[in-house]
Amino acid sequence: MFGIPSCRPSSSTYERWDYAPPIANPVERDLSEVRSPTGCYMIKNIDQMHTLEIGSTVLQSYYSDSQECVVWYTGSDGRVYYTYDRETYHLCAYSKAEFDTRVVLESDLWFIGRQTSVKGLEAKANTLRKKDMIQLSLYVEYFITMTEDERNKKLEWD
Repeated sequence: MFGIPSCRPSSSTYERWDYAPPIANPVERDLSEVRSPTGCYMIKNIDQMHTLEIGSTVLQSYYSDSQECVVWYTGSDGRVYYTYDRETYHLCAYSKAEFDTRVVLESDLWFIGRQTSVKGLEAKANTLRKKDMIQLSLYVEYFITMTEDERNKKLEWD
């Protein structure tokens, strides 16, 4: 996914991390309603959809970066995968609900995080709890409890 200012640093538009905050109550969402920091969009036009089969799993393109640098696919196994080279497909989420919820949370957090520091996020977390935005609050708390070295740990691209 993309970096999140004050939470998960990134030197480019997309990075791979081997950690993600847990999501207590994932919900499928209409991602076309999400303000994406990278201009991502839901693939709704049947002419733009791409379907392929890998082993016994059928993948259907679902969500795309504005320049198609990364495309996410829903699998017939219920999981979400992504590709950046159209050759290798990586597991991204164990369900569409998890993926959708993470996109919503991380997009919101990106816009919040670019206006504050890690310490400022602690105050934001308290405000979010008061506004019944518990899931986003828990997401913030996950990042503020990490050390800087932990937040900077990225995976190499294959």
